Amino acid sequence: MGDLSSQNFAALNGMGNLAASYNDFAHANYRNPASLSFLQTTAFELGVKARYGELSLRDQTAEVWSGNLSYMSLAFPVRNISSRVLDRDKSPIYWGMGFSLQPYSTVGYEVQTITPDANLNGDTILNSYIGNGGAYQLQWGHGVHKSWSNDNDTTTHKLAFGASVGYLFGSIENSQAVDFPNLEAYYFNLIENNSSIRGFLWNFGVQYDYAFPNKNKSIRNADRSRLTVGAYGHSGTNMNIRTDRLTRRQNISYASSTTSALDTIQGGTFADSLFNGKLPAEFGIGTTYRFRKGQATWKFGADFSYSNWSNYYNESKEEREGDLEDAYTIAVGGEFIPNGYQSLNNYFETVRYRFGLFYERDPRGGANVGINDSLTRRGITLGLGFPIILKNETSFVNLAFEFGRLDGQDSIQDTYGKMTIGFTFNDNNWFYKRKFN
Repeated sequence: MGDLSSQNFAALNGMGNLAASYNDFAHANYRNPASLSFLQTTAFELGVKARYGELSLRDQTAEVWSGNLSYMSLAFPVRNISSRVLDRDKSPIYWGMGFSLQPYSTVGYEVQTITPDANLNGDTILNSYIGNGGAYQLQWGHGVHKSWSNDNDTTTHKLAFGASVGYLFGSIENSQAVDFPNLEAYYFNLIENNSSIRGFLWNFGVQYDYAFPNKNKSIRNADRSRLTVGAYGHSGTNMNIRTDRLTRRQNISYASSTTSALDTIQGGTFADSLFNGKLPAEFGIGTTYRFRKGQATWKFGADFSYSNWSNYYNESKEEREGDLEDAYTIAVGGEFIPNGYQSLNNYFETVRYRFGLFYERDPRGGANVGINDSLTRRGITLGLGFPIILKNETSFVNLAFEFGRLDGQDSIQDTYGKMTIGFTFNDNNWFYKRKFN
């Protein structure tokens, strides 16, 4: 499948990619669809990313730049919050909905190996491997929560459930060439594989939010200390892979300066073949604690997620169950707002400052793929959320920076830095009930 893409938006990228217990009035979180019920305004979100990596193995190094669309989303409360207030709607039920498009995985590599061959009097064999493409997922998510209290004045408890369905699609191109460049008359073999991937995805989530008693009467009820616990997950899902494969050989003679016609050994043999595959089950759990101290708002959280990649298989590439390892991620992060209210004197007091740490095991380790130990990734994240006032609505520009390393005992070491820029445009006029006198 390639390198798995982060399923979190820029606001979460800056907090170590916390997701299970995160919810916000202006930002969507599809990792846990239950959080969509906490939206209080329509949010259109768009993100792009850029990545720089330095690959190293013993005394060899290479620099790699890449970039792509990170996500595109439209989410909103089904009932306008302002209309609820004007209608004096005291219903404890809140419902949010959203649509998103984002990458699931990315394939992009070019590797060459040069090997001497004793059977060719010391001449070398050049092997080239090239891959391009990836997969995307289109999601439709819903979240509903109910709020209630132990007294008649303030809301103390919120229990949310959510679910999403998605469609996975994409194409991946892999090619392998074997070349004998030092022979007087030589040939090379080229094998091309084009795979088209299709499948359906689903996810379920739950969140429980508890507001501690308000002992300090100077703090608004909405700013009470809160503890949120969340979980999400899904079982393994099936996918279909349609593959066509082309293998050809080309003979070249230096002496006569002629090139023979291509000899197509196989052509279109698998053009109409349909293979089965299976993506892994996943679950995540986490908690977040939010509190105010003076004018400042603090938020701290921790997450654990697990993916059953050992059950992944792809018949088109003869990748069987057990070829990959189960993967997991441990993350901690937080957010700090110097002035949680609208500060009129200092704009930077309203900026959201984010930070995080993470450690994860990559599924591509294990002896079955030629690596003697697990691949691990670890890193730190930093983020900034800049509020922008547009037509009396608060929107955001979110920046997230990730610095990390992916390596193993016998693998190429990838030291990288990644930047994600996210734009969140909020509008509270959707579904607003207007009255005429």
